[in-house]
Amino acid sequence: LLFAMPPKAKGAAAKGSGKVAAAPKTGARPAAKPKTIPAPPPWTPPVVALGGTADVLPLVRERDPSIDSLWVMVEEEKPVLQPRDCAYICECLQGNPHVTLLNLSGSHVGDAGAEALAQLLRSGEAPPLERLVLNGCHIGDKGVTALLPALQSCTGLLVLELGNNDFSGAACSNLVECVKACKTLRSVMLFGCDLPREVDESLGKLLAMR
Repeated sequence: LLFAMPPKAKGAAAKGSGKVAAAPKTGARPAAKPKTIPAPPPWTPPVVALGGTADVLPLVRERDPSIDSLWVMVEEEKPVLQPRDCAYICECLQGNPHVTLLNLSGSHVGDAGAEALAQLLRSGEAPPLERLVLNGCHIGDKGVTALLPALQSCTGLLVLELGNNDFSGAACSNLVECVKACKTLRSVMLFGCDLPREVDESLGKLLAMR
């Protein structure tokens, strides 16, 4: 049997030529707009309320004798203090002869805030602190390394609390020497800190003798 193939149409492309008609260009894709990062809000001084007083920090700066304690309460509806805020509080405390208690527990003091506090203690213009409470303040090795040697400038400090922070036990290797230099210190609270055993034992013996 013979089968006849139909004749090729004129102008048809040869089979298997591999040529494909290009799609018409619709224009270049527009360049993507660069992402803009919003600028952080301007820093504003923190506000610390006490009793019926909306903000005691101006009174502390003015050395009001009625303010002998500065206790920063951490509340859910209020922003937590940041290192810059801690530096500002240190500025307010400079030269104040009345404040004997400073409690910043739960605030984000951090290493920068701890260094600002150490600078205040070394300045000779720190308030006569008897109790310094910095529990859960995100202080790391750098911050505690700056803070501990500054304790020798606290001639009336009785209680130091540094529990639940971020520094390692190794960063407290000179803790006993620093406590020795602060001769008035009677209590050191470091709960949540994995102190080397020899440091813990030496510190306990030292404080037991006072």
